[in-house]
Amino acid sequence: MKAAGLGRIVNLTSITLNGQLDGYVPYVASKGAMLGLTKGLARELGRHGITVNAIAPGAVMSEAENRVFADRLAEYNAWVLERQSVKAWIEPRNVAALAVFLCSDRARMICGQNIAIDGGWV
Repeated sequence: MKAAGLGRIVNLTSITLNGQLDGYVPYVASKGAMLGLTKGLARELGRHGITVNAIAPGAVMSEAENRVFADRLAEYNAWVLERQSVKAWIEPRNVAALAVFLCSDRARMICGQNIAIDGGWV
């Protein structure tokens, strides 16, 4: 990427960095480390035409989500939608579309950001 003078790096963090769930300290810590890596790399690589950003998804409808909350899925689903401004589930394709945008030339001046895609979590 340095040799080409162009590149895009997109990392994944999470809105859990905002402290919404108890019992997820290792997960939250790992996402915090990813945010630090994103900010540090953005500073180091931006001068080479390489943008580095992170996407912070909210609750994404997935098999993994269903497994993690299997014992209380209905309660969890209601809790998530109650806290989102947009009353619909985030789908993997929504996150993918943001990643594609961040990798496009239209996002060439977006660097070092952690962009939430969370349905307007409130």
